[in-house]
Amino acid sequence: MPEIIEGKIVAKGMRFGIVASRFNDFISGRLIEGAVDALTRAGGNEKDIRIVRVPGAFELPLAAKKMAKSGRFDRGDGMLMCVDGVGELDARSLLGHLAKPQDDAQPEA
Repeated sequence: MPEIIEGKIVAKGMRFGIVASRFNDFISGRLIEGAVDALTRAGGNEKDIRIVRVPGAFELPLAAKKMAKSGRFDRGDGMLMCVDGVGELDARSLLGHLAKPQDDAQPEA
Protein backbone atom coordinates (compact mmCIF):
# COMPACT_ATOMS: atom_id res chain seq x y z
CA MET A 1 0.00 0.00 0.00
CA PRO A 2 1.43 3.42 -0.89
CA GLU A 3 2.14 5.97 1.80
CA ILE A 4 -0.42 8.79 1.82
CA ILE A 5 0.54 12.20 3.13
CA GLU A 6 -2.27 14.66 3.70
CA GLY A 7 -2.38 18.14 5.13
CA LYS A 8 -4.91 19.39 7.62
CA ILE A 9 -7.19 22.31 6.92
CA VAL A 10 -7.04 24.49 10.01
CA ALA A 11 -8.93 27.77 10.30
CA LYS A 12 -8.68 28.17 14.07
CA GLY A 13 -7.64 31.66 15.14
CA MET A 14 -7.81 33.08 11.62
CA ARG A 15 -9.92 36.01 10.40
CA PHE A 16 -11.77 35.69 7.09
CA GLY A 17 -13.52 38.10 4.79
CA ILE A 18 -16.19 37.01 2.32
CA VAL A 19 -17.42 39.39 -0.36
CA ALA A 20 -20.65 38.36 -2.03
CA SER A 21 -22.98 39.89 -4.55
CA ARG A 22 -26.65 40.36 -3.74
CA PHE A 23 -27.45 39.52 -7.37
CA ASN A 24 -28.54 35.86 -7.71
CA ASP A 25 -28.90 35.64 -3.93
CA PHE A 26 -30.48 32.21 -4.23
CA ILE A 27 -27.08 31.00 -5.48
CA SER A 28 -24.64 33.30 -3.68
CA GLY A 29 -26.49 32.78 -0.39
CA ARG A 30 -25.86 29.04 -0.57
CA LEU A 31 -22.23 29.61 -1.52
CA ILE A 32 -21.82 31.83 1.54
CA GLU A 33 -23.47 29.20 3.75
CA GLY A 34 -21.09 26.56 2.35
CA ALA A 35 -18.02 28.77 2.87
CA VAL A 36 -19.00 29.57 6.47
CA ASP A 37 -19.75 25.89 7.12
CA ALA A 38 -16.37 24.81 5.71
CA LEU A 39 -14.52 27.42 7.77
CA THR A 40 -16.29 26.52 11.02
CA ARG A 41 -15.78 22.77 10.45
CA ALA A 42 -12.06 23.55 10.02
CA GLY A 43 -12.04 25.18 13.46
CA GLY A 44 -12.83 28.76 12.50
CA ASN A 45 -15.05 30.91 14.68
CA GLU A 46 -18.11 32.58 13.14
CA LYS A 47 -17.16 35.78 14.99
CA ASP A 48 -13.95 35.87 12.91
CA ILE A 49 -15.84 35.84 9.59
CA ARG A 50 -17.08 39.10 8.08
CA ILE A 51 -19.45 39.00 5.13
CA VAL A 52 -19.80 42.06 2.91
CA ARG A 53 -22.65 42.12 0.37
CA VAL A 54 -22.35 44.25 -2.77
CA PRO A 55 -24.89 44.84 -5.57
CA GLY A 56 -23.24 42.67 -8.26
CA ALA A 57 -20.10 41.14 -9.71
CA PHE A 58 -18.74 44.52 -10.87
CA GLU A 59 -18.29 45.67 -7.25
CA LEU A 60 -16.69 42.42 -5.98
CA PRO A 61 -13.04 43.27 -6.76
CA LEU A 62 -13.37 46.81 -5.44
CA ALA A 63 -14.87 45.67 -2.13
CA ALA A 64 -12.34 42.83 -1.86
CA LYS A 65 -9.47 45.26 -2.43
CA LYS A 66 -10.75 47.53 0.34
CA MET A 67 -11.09 44.55 2.69
CA ALA A 68 -7.61 43.28 1.83
CA LYS A 69 -6.07 46.70 2.52
CA SER A 70 -7.93 47.05 5.83
CA GLY A 71 -5.57 44.67 7.66
CA ARG A 72 -8.52 43.10 9.49
CA PHE A 73 -8.17 39.73 7.77
CA ASP A 74 -5.42 37.13 7.54
CA ARG A 75 -3.58 37.01 4.21
CA GLY A 76 -2.77 34.03 2.04
CA ASP A 77 -4.45 31.59 -0.31
CA GLY A 78 -8.08 31.09 0.56
CA MET A 79 -8.10 33.76 3.24
CA LEU A 80 -10.22 36.14 1.21
CA MET A 81 -13.07 34.68 -0.80
CA CYS A 82 -15.25 36.37 -3.37
CA VAL A 83 -18.58 34.85 -4.12
CA ASP A 84 -20.88 35.88 -6.93
CA GLY A 85 -23.86 34.23 -8.54
CA VAL A 86 -21.60 31.94 -10.57
CA GLY A 87 -19.05 30.56 -8.11
CA GLU A 88 -16.03 31.23 -5.98
CA LEU A 89 -12.95 33.15 -7.04
CA ASP A 90 -9.85 31.78 -5.36
CA ALA A 91 -7.44 34.10 -3.61
CA ARG A 92 -4.66 33.78 -6.21
CA SER A 93 -6.97 34.85 -9.05
CA LEU A 94 -8.38 37.63 -6.92
CA LEU A 95 -4.98 38.96 -5.88
CA GLY A 96 -3.83 38.86 -9.51
CA HIS A 97 -6.83 40.97 -10.45
CA LEU A 98 -6.28 43.36 -7.55
CA ALA A 99 -2.70 43.97 -8.66
CA LYS A 100 -4.06 45.65 -11.80
CA PRO A 101 -4.92 49.35 -11.65
CA GLN A 102 -8.60 49.93 -10.90
CA ASP A 103 -8.80 53.39 -12.50
CA ASP A 104 -10.58 51.96 -15.53
CA ALA A 105 -13.32 50.61 -13.27
CA GLN A 106 -14.27 54.08 -12.06
CA PRO A 107 -17.00 55.96 -13.92
CA GLU A 108 -15.78 59.03 -15.76
CA ALA A 109 -16.93 62.43 -14.48
